[in-house]
Amino acid sequence: MMAAVLCVSLAGGYAGKLEDFLAIDRVLAFAPFFFAGYYVPRESADMLFGGKCRWLRILLGAVAGLAIFFSAYGYLVPYRHAMYGAMYYRMGDQLAPYGWLFRLVFCVLTSVLSLGFLALAPARKVLFLTDMGKRTLTVYVLHRLVRDLCQYSGLYQKMDCEAVLPVIGLLIGSAALAVLLASAPVSRAFEWVAELPERVLSRLDMREA
Repeated sequence: MMAAVLCVSLAGGYAGKLEDFLAIDRVLAFAPFFFAGYYVPRESADMLFGGKCRWLRILLGAVAGLAIFFSAYGYLVPYRHAMYGAMYYRMGDQLAPYGWLFRLVFCVLTSVLSLGFLALAPARKVLFLTDMGKRTLTVYVLHRLVRDLCQYSGLYQKMDCEAVLPVIGLLIGSAALAVLLASAPVSRAFEWVAELPERVLSRLDMREA
């Protein structure tokens, strides 16, 4: 199953006619990770994230992250669309035929980083992080509004997003935004709005009855 999903993901970048319909480009790009999270059993996950090799995975993840960020960042920018979710044709005529290979490399690097991060995460519940993990839908939905506001205000055009320091600033800002959107007041307000249509329909049904 995972081999088939990976093949579909690698080939999906050539389906240019789909564009971003229903975010299909990102669904195909990140499909291996979605399915891995769904299919990998808890026992296998514990074996991957714990055990004697835990610190080795943490070290490999740290090395991969630092190497990408400080050494290869400038070289990887032209290929970012391979994993960002966009179709390969956006990489240009010269790079598009090799889009599947770039996406495969990104999948491997991302897997190493993910295994290192998850091995570093504590096995027990951490109040703050556990609460944030329960509210990821709120962050996922609402962050797009903030992103679009930043985009339409011209913020990204004023920043050199290919330099290291602006990227660090964006990472810090993204982390702060995630904490804010996952906070209890914002989460409660989001749930109230999300459940509003159901409450309205329920009241209408009661009146009709």
